[in-house]
Amino acid sequence: MVREDYSNKTLYGLENDGSRYVWITFYFFVVMSSGIGDTIILLGTTVYHTFRLHRSIVVIVQHIAVCDLSVAAIAALPRLVSLVADRWVFGNLLCQVMPYLAQSLSIAGMLLICAMVFCKVAIVAYPIRARFLIPSRAHKLCAVIWIASIVPSINYIILNNGKEIPFDYRIYTCYLASIRGIWLHISFVIVFLFVPPLLVIAVTFPLVKHLIVSREFARKAGGAQRWQGILTTVLVAAGYCISILPYAVYRLGESFVEGETGVRYFHKFYYQVASSLLFVNTISNFYIYSCTVPSFRSFISSHVRRYLAWFGCALGKVNPENSSEAKLAGKDMSTSNITTRTRKHGRTVRLASEEDIIPANTD
Repeated sequence: MVREDYSNKTLYGLENDGSRYVWITFYFFVVMSSGIGDTIILLGTTVYHTFRLHRSIVVIVQHIAVCDLSVAAIAALPRLVSLVADRWVFGNLLCQVMPYLAQSLSIAGMLLICAMVFCKVAIVAYPIRARFLIPSRAHKLCAVIWIASIVPSINYIILNNGKEIPFDYRIYTCYLASIRGIWLHISFVIVFLFVPPLLVIAVTFPLVKHLIVSREFARKAGGAQRWQGILTTVLVAAGYCISILPYAVYRLGESFVEGETGVRYFHKFYYQVASSLLFVNTISNFYIYSCTVPSFRSFISSHVRRYLAWFGCALGKVNPENSSEAKLAGKDMSTSNITTRTRKHGRTVRLASEEDIIPANTD
């Protein structure tokens, strides 16, 4: 297998400034969306405890948010800066280190989503046995995933044999070239890029079936079936598969597509799109949680109303004492965050709102 040199700006660079401005806008949106969205997710899960999901799922959501923030900082931000400067500006040392970090974070995110899907299937299929999925064990599982995600990068460093990592003008970042040896490369792609999403798709089907059947049964019985946790997991898995599969197709086919047409359309344009789609998984989780987790959506809306009221007060257009938005936001925050404790049978119990009394392992 011959490694292509994509550091030639004339052959592989963006053809005009208009295209560069489009990619600048896209990566700016990725960085801002991930930075703000994942920070809100971490605050909502650690400080305000707004996720009314199974506690082990919440732990995995926290680790996914940390992973997405790291991907935005290590993978998306350097591309944005390089596009603005129209060259690599972070020096040779970071050019040699950051691709390995980005690869490890990508594998960690993939394994964390797989863990989230499998945990949800275990909770739905075996609700009694799933009681062993406590937060401490979920943290240990995520710790093992973080450690395991480093192993492929270490192997890649050994196989790379000290060769310098070049700058790729197709995606405006330093890139890891294909591993030498056609069958070794194909095996790497199949194991790390095709098998996980296919497993996620296969495991997600029972969740979708359970969601449809349980909702239909609840509708006929005149009751209600909590479905937010299942739908959240299904959508996160779908976003992951959509983001990874085009890139996996490129990695599998890059050794076979040759010629001027193949270089122009497959190795350049298709790779640019496939590489950018990897960030769909990075930015989509915040919007998925906002749409499928009512408690998290209420947390966001209450804060938005409060900040808008404060902003109006700062401009002098609204009296803070008479602002209905401020009162409403304060009411929402007081009901969602303030808890009362009392003594019962020698134990301290928590008096929660109606939404809080829903069992944590039902969703």
